[in-house]
Amino acid sequence: DPARVAAQAWLLRTALCVPFLMLPWIPTAAKVPVIVVIFLLFMATRTIGVAALNVATAVYCRADKGGRIIAASHLWWHIGTLIVTLGSTALLARWSGSEST
Repeated sequence: DPARVAAQAWLLRTALCVPFLMLPWIPTAAKVPVIVVIFLLFMATRTIGVAALNVATAVYCRADKGGRIIAASHLWWHIGTLIVTLGSTALLARWSGSEST
């Protein structure tokens, strides 16, 4: 089922982000290889998920509503990305210890 493959790829991508939380405790020499491996795995699962999602959209959406469904999913994706980016920026600015004067 392409929808199940897409959902599992999204869950695996989310799980692949957890090791980033451990970066402060990883030795400096190992940080770059860890980041590269995590990023490569993340992008591989993203490729699988996008391919499966395209198939699932074609299978489960009627032709007359496919464009509307894709547009709505992209809109909500970008809204979520914006919220997470702003939240991450605020969190990292506060966590960095830099104080604006």
